[in-house]
Amino acid sequence: MLPRLTAFLIIVLAICSRSVYGGFRVNTLVAKGPSKTSAVVIGIGRYSDPSLAALHTPERDARDVFAALTDPSTGLADSSTSVLLLGSQATRASILTAVREHQNRLKEDEALIIYFSGHSTPYAASNDILLFPYDVREPYRESAIALDADLLNEAPNNADLIFIGDGCNIGAGFTEGISAAHPRVGVLSASKFDEYALDETNGRNFSTALISTLRSGASDLDGDGFISLEEAFVSLYPMVVSSSFAKQHPTLAGARVHRLMLARAPLPENSVFFDLPLPDDISTSDKLVINGTSVKVDLAHSAQDKLVLLGNGNGLIGRGMTYLETAKHQYLYWRESEKLQRFQNPYNTSFAVLVAIDDYDRTNDPLHRGKTGYEPRGFMVQRAEELHASLKRLGFPEDHIITLYNDRATSGNVEKTLITFWKGGAHETADRVFFYFGGHGDTFDGSGVLITYDFDRQRPTSTGFLMRDLVTRHSENMTTHQVLFALDACASGLAVYKTLGPPSATAPKEFQQLSIIRNDVEPKARNFLVAGTADQPALWDNGGVFTQALIAGLDGKADLNNDRLIQLTELYTYVSDEVARRAAEKNVRQQVEEFNLDAVGTGKVVFIEQNASLTNGPR
Repeated sequence: MLPRLTAFLIIVLAICSRSVYGGFRVNTLVAKGPSKTSAVVIGIGRYSDPSLAALHTPERDARDVFAALTDPSTGLADSSTSVLLLGSQATRASILTAVREHQNRLKEDEALIIYFSGHSTPYAASNDILLFPYDVREPYRESAIALDADLLNEAPNNADLIFIGDGCNIGAGFTEGISAAHPRVGVLSASKFDEYALDETNGRNFSTALISTLRSGASDLDGDGFISLEEAFVSLYPMVVSSSFAKQHPTLAGARVHRLMLARAPLPENSVFFDLPLPDDISTSDKLVINGTSVKVDLAHSAQDKLVLLGNGNGLIGRGMTYLETAKHQYLYWRESEKLQRFQNPYNTSFAVLVAIDDYDRTNDPLHRGKTGYEPRGFMVQRAEELHASLKRLGFPEDHIITLYNDRATSGNVEKTLITFWKGGAHETADRVFFYFGGHGDTFDGSGVLITYDFDRQRPTSTGFLMRDLVTRHSENMTTHQVLFALDACASGLAVYKTLGPPSATAPKEFQQLSIIRNDVEPKARNFLVAGTADQPALWDNGGVFTQALIAGLDGKADLNNDRLIQLTELYTYVSDEVARRAAEKNVRQQVEEFNLDAVGTGKVVFIEQNASLTNGPR
């Protein structure tokens, strides 16, 4: 094993936010790479002075280090500005010219890395390290390069400089004084001041350990997405010590070694990619919020226009919907097979009509018509308001939620409101309508009737609201793309069943693929979710149990596969199970049913959970 008199010198300019890296890297910690990074990489194996022993690996190592530092996926150094000097190219003049040109261009918060691999020796007279260029001659002090006097003294005080020396006698004992004199300089050396740097031909030496460290995600010890000089030292130290049989001990010096970044941590195999072209404002945004969580962003625009989220996005990105918010805009994505793609919200104009009645005794009736003959309900209006809040969180605008409570909940008002969604009506452009009725229901001569506020038992079918009108006249004439009728009323199931046929719901799949979602939202839909069948009273407990389950389901509990999108099948499954459970506690039976009017279309309404930080919903 030959002693390796190598001063491995690298200057790395901190990477620019517009580097050649193939995507946007998102870090949840506060670490930030330099704004721009360049490198001067030097490797000398044979010298013009034949008295200097030839070294086997410096030029090979220098090539590999240069490749690691300028790797588009992980390297911080810009390959277009970085310099590689090998063998006879690495003269004293060429080295000093390359280094000083980079130093003179350094701006605040930029960085330079100098890598030198070749012979080196301490210079006791000035407590400095001499790096041997290709054309070095005795006396060495005049023709060598003094690390401190010739290189570091030229470094600006507002930029970072990383010196990595793979050479003999560079380490502890000399580097502490250098780093103390230059607060923004970090020094990583291959050995201590009284040790050789081994020139191994079997690939096991300081430089190969360094390269391995720069290309390993395990080196990112704090998980901030970068490999700092300190993390590189901690990671390569055991590799060097064990491979050299404790004959060589790397050293580290510098006040800011934890802030000096050498590379980006390699992307894990399960990184998440935004595949489709990204919004223009992302490249200049200083803010990024993913699913309500603010993240620190290091922007590195690539030709592929991809956004890469490190790791599996635990805590940020789950299956299904992902909400991305920049400083100016909000966007919706869908995750599937570890990739994310833009998701177009299928609903541009959503309306809700909420009908609820507590006052069946009509104690506050302005027309003083007396009791309807049905028991007062209590809490139905309160539950309807809770449903109102749930729908707002699901992207229904406040001014698109129409409420008809108590004395306003007449059959005439319900009729007039639904007609606004017919051709020529005020809301004919709506593409999704949620209709809810909370109150009594009954059957008269086989016809299901919703007991509205103006109900007259002497004229039940002309004063109440006929359920079949929802199934026939309104379902057929509404121009709305998709409608869901949710009825929390006794006898609703059998009346709807007679018109629509058997229930259509099936058990939800473990994970709904995007193509299945599209199959739900693209066709027209007239969906019905009813509290029970004709022979089952709708269970009431401080408001309808069906309504309470509906609210809880829309608030997220019905999202059975945690994809932030609630399909009708999921909503039915949750509400049905919850109502059945609550009914069993009271020793009664109530079976929620879902029906679909196939004559209009085979689609199913979906509800997209909104990110809490988005006030107007994703666009």
